[in-house]
Amino acid sequence: MADVFNAEHLLATAPTSMLRPLQNIITIALVLVSFGYAQDAADGSWAHSLERDNRVSFTSRTEMAAMTALNGGGLDLDGRAAALFALGASGSTRVRAALEGAVATGNSRDRCAAVLGLGEVGVGVRELLEGLRDDRDPLVSECALLALMRTGRWSAAEYVEAVAESGDGARAEMAGQLLLFATDAPASDATAAAELLLGLRWRAAQSYGLIDGVAWSVRLIEDLSSNSSFIKSLTLKAAASVDRAGVKDCYLAIVGTEQSKGTLQASLRAMPAEFSKIVAAGLWVPAGRKQWNVLLAEIHSSSLESETRELLAVAAEVDSIRYRAISLLVRGGDLSLAAGLPAEMESGDLGADQLAWCCDALGGSGHTSAVKTLRSLSEHESKVVAWAALVGMARLGDQAAVSSLRASLAGDDLSSLSPLIQIMNRRAGDALLSSLLTEALPRMEVALAMDTAISLVAAGKLSVRESLREYLSEGVPTGAVGARAILALATDMSREDIAFVRHQFPVEGDPIVNEALALVLYELRDPVVMPLIRASVWGGSFDESLLASALMMEISGASVLFDEIDRAPLGCTKEDVRRVGYALGLWGGIPALRELTTKLRSGDPALQGALLGALASRTH
Repeated sequence: MADVFNAEHLLATAPTSMLRPLQNIITIALVLVSFGYAQDAADGSWAHSLERDNRVSFTSRTEMAAMTALNGGGLDLDGRAAALFALGASGSTRVRAALEGAVATGNSRDRCAAVLGLGEVGVGVRELLEGLRDDRDPLVSECALLALMRTGRWSAAEYVEAVAESGDGARAEMAGQLLLFATDAPASDATAAAELLLGLRWRAAQSYGLIDGVAWSVRLIEDLSSNSSFIKSLTLKAAASVDRAGVKDCYLAIVGTEQSKGTLQASLRAMPAEFSKIVAAGLWVPAGRKQWNVLLAEIHSSSLESETRELLAVAAEVDSIRYRAISLLVRGGDLSLAAGLPAEMESGDLGADQLAWCCDALGGSGHTSAVKTLRSLSEHESKVVAWAALVGMARLGDQAAVSSLRASLAGDDLSSLSPLIQIMNRRAGDALLSSLLTEALPRMEVALAMDTAISLVAAGKLSVRESLREYLSEGVPTGAVGARAILALATDMSREDIAFVRHQFPVEGDPIVNEALALVLYELRDPVVMPLIRASVWGGSFDESLLASALMMEISGASVLFDEIDRAPLGCTKEDVRRVGYALGLWGGIPALRELTTKLRSGDPALQGALLGALASRTH
């Protein structure tokens, strides 16, 4: 299948019988070139897409990889379209039936991708593509014309030329642009079909082919492996779930010297009770409101209230976060400070944010006597305070408040109620609020619905999982929202959910989402994350390296560290090798030391480290 027509070469080599249609095509192209230059048609974005397309190629594995992905499920809508196109880009005629089936029964996105894929196959597709000239979907019709040009056959080019000369208004102009794209792409204007083709080629090559001759996922993982802050955060968060003696010692050492957001989050997950005692004893004091908020947010999202009461009691003495801390204490079952809240709320000294947290605390206290205080705040000038009070009353069983919430959420336009819904989302585990949110979910705009679905699924409302998957089928959001969505999806995963996460990783330019994906894949013991963990084994600090070594053993057993010692990376020092040996002895104990003595000579740095590690393991 010819990639693109080369006008000068074809004019010089074409048989006489082909010269008339070819000359007409070139004439149309030259007219459009002049118009395009006059209009400065190829803007930066289009020129970038054309330049980027030169980096794309496909291999003998493309067909099998794309077919496996399609059969395995879990693809989002763009991913499925890319897989369909990749079938055609493989050049295999075996895929023609699958693509023809997608054209007949697929959605618009699938049909366009399949049509363009048939153009890449090039053989036995002309009749079907010509038959799509008057398709009900104009973009499918446009893609069919481009696909005909992509077959590289003169009869197909003659057909598109006839459409361009038909005088059929916009369709003729579009066909002329497609002819120009096929003969001199840099001089062409962007058309919907041409942009879609280049986008599909890029996405398909990322997943099933090569970019610059290299698998795209390999390159992205290499980039992530060289990002020390990403590797550190991933290692610490993944290892927080490792149940091995000595793991908490590593976190104590790390958090004692460095308190970044990721370090605080991971250390709190790994040792919530111990961390709480450290703060309560004054051995470490959070440096201001920012660090306190990191801790409180982590306690909330990881449901650590019961294990961190001592820390929360200290936080409740800090004015700037007092009421947020009290609300978490109440959620953890400690009501000791709830009784005094009404008096503090009525003092007139609290701001809107503080009052909202007080309402949240009272709503979870079970104290029906608090309804009177909350009712007085339900008319507060701050909408956030008024809504927080209303939600608190409803949680305490006040039927008038329940009816008011239900009536508010019954409307078709819920965008103005976003702050109210976000307050409810924060307590999505409450049975009443969960029910109200689930009923309102179909009427929410996409961003708000996504946030609500994430909150409900994370709180255990498994009936909403299908809604979350439907939102994610359009693609994973970027940043913190996307990370939350992935982590929520990771609860009680289906086979299709697992396939979805595997298809998504890695994404380009989004370390937050990549971290969430990698954490889920680690929990699945997927070896795709091993290069990231290996980078931490050899490049992290002493304690990070120990934790990363434990992660490798969780995935592949103790033998993986023997292999690491055998194939230590170029440029590593004796200290690096000794550290990995120490990890093997620490996590593998005396049996691992004995096995290593049969492989290495006395005095080897790895053996020295393993001896020290094995001795250290006996103290736990």
